[in-house]
Amino acid sequence: MRERESDVNPLLQGNFAPWRLEGTAEDLDVVGEIPRELNGTFYRNGPNPAYEPAGRYHWFDGDGMIHAIT
Repeated sequence: MRERESDVNPLLQGNFAPWRLEGTAEDLDVVGEIPRELNGTFYRNGPNPAYEPAGRYHWFDGDGMIHAIT
């Protein structure tokens, strides 16, 4: 039996494993104070393959996910 790419590739395991869920968090408690100068939206782009890779995989290939914190 052949190993799947996601079973052996460190770019598909642990913190790099595909994340299938999306969520929204609102009205969170803030400890301390948010600086007034800090405003707007923070965007983060990162890898997140939607499907099991057909062959060798590098995190610059294929699908990604955009995170936004406002």
